[in-house]
Amino acid sequence: TVEIISSKRTIFGQEGLEDVINEKDGTINQLRETVEILELKIKKLEQLVKLKDAKIGNLTNKLNSVGIM
Repeated sequence: TVEIISSKRTIFGQEGLEDVINEKDGTINQLRETVEILELKIKKLEQLVKLKDAKIGNLTNKLNSVGIM
């Protein structure tokens, strides 16, 4: 890895290498934010599914109580 880093420094120079690292850090941060947003959306969807299941259960019970199902 030392040889790779050394060769990158000679290819990019120190500033170029720092720019590449900063760009990759920015990409990583954007992806982390995207993951957080998607995780929140998943939680909201899971809540909606539970709510829908509860409503379906209630309606099924009502139908059973009147003898339709």
